[in-house]
Amino acid sequence: MADRDLIFVGPTGYQSNRLGAVSERYSVFPPLIRGMLAPVLHDHPSGRVILVDGGFYHEYAVDHREICAALRDGREVIGLGSMGALRAVELRSHGMRGYGAVVELIGRYGLYDDEVMLLHGAEPPYRPVTVPLVEVRAALGHLLLAGLVDADDVAGVIAEIAGLWFADRSMPRILQAQQRRTPGRPQAVEALRNQLQGPALLKRIDLECLLAGSPPPAVRMLPCGAVVPDSPHGFEPA
Repeated sequence: MADRDLIFVGPTGYQSNRLGAVSERYSVFPPLIRGMLAPVLHDHPSGRVILVDGGFYHEYAVDHREICAALRDGREVIGLGSMGALRAVELRSHGMRGYGAVVELIGRYGLYDDEVMLLHGAEPPYRPVTVPLVEVRAALGHLLLAGLVDADDVAGVIAEIAGLWFADRSMPRILQAQQRRTPGRPQAVEALRNQLQGPALLKRIDLECLLAGSPPPAVRMLPCGAVVPDSPHGFEPA
């Protein structure tokens, strides 16, 4: 049997259709925190390291030096999703490889680290409590392409949500912001709710594409701040 890859994942994998079916190919670990990587690598001396989620609020975040040590030891380290996407962009010159739409958005548009942050349950299945701003951008991109909102509506909602502390970006606060921008269009609020419950969750889509061995979705960010697909396949893999 081929060596299993090591994947550190938490809320990005919540309700993933694929994560529960990869036990033969992956050893799954909780979100990575400082001091956790070296012991895991000692116990698992082969296999790629795939960093998706990591602790940062109640625990110390994984240090860059820990990842660089793994790279120097010859491990392939891939980052995507949340903490993995941030570290992949920060350490790309050191050999860490990024994967997915979120990495592309951080690297190309310089999104702040709090764009991927969220509060979530402390134990599996790590149920999300708040919504990352990058997911709001993608959901609003869907509404914009569907003609339910215009660019000014999008820019106004994003500005309001971006002004909140990441832990205050709850679903009710986001929907209230949308309601204020489109008071006569309840369908826009409902469409935003629906998108944030699954179809436009870029971090999860990146994870499922990687697990499936598929290319990640191609995306771009519009001047209004919405994230939209850069291919006719939408947010699905090409």
